[in-house]
Amino acid sequence: MDQILFISASCLALLWLIVHLIAGGRQIIAPAWQVDALPPVVRNTLYLCWHFTSLAIFATAAVFGLAALGHDQVFAMVGIGLAAGFAVIGIGMQIALRDSFFDLPQGWLFLPVALLGIAGLVI
Repeated sequence: MDQILFISASCLALLWLIVHLIAGGRQIIAPAWQVDALPPVVRNTLYLCWHFTSLAIFATAAVFGLAALGHDQVFAMVGIGLAAGFAVIGIGMQIALRDSFFDLPQGWLFLPVALLGIAGLVI
């Protein structure tokens, strides 16, 4: 059962990576490159952070995949830590910024990833 839950967490993280790459590219990165008022350091830092985020989401999927293959459960714990961190920071920022779910849903998307990982460790 834990393998199915870890595979589910991995696949869901991969889905969010695809969404991040497509939607993030169109809605965040492309418009940022078109704003001449942004100093290059701001635009370049945003682009760098977007790539860091891509790598972190991929790493989340990868460690859950390794956990599903029967490797040490520490991989699942790392995945849970990453997904839970994304959820806490994302939801916390949404609340702090008083933004709507539709404008800033990212944190909520990782909550089920973390919960699937936790369920995989517990069940």
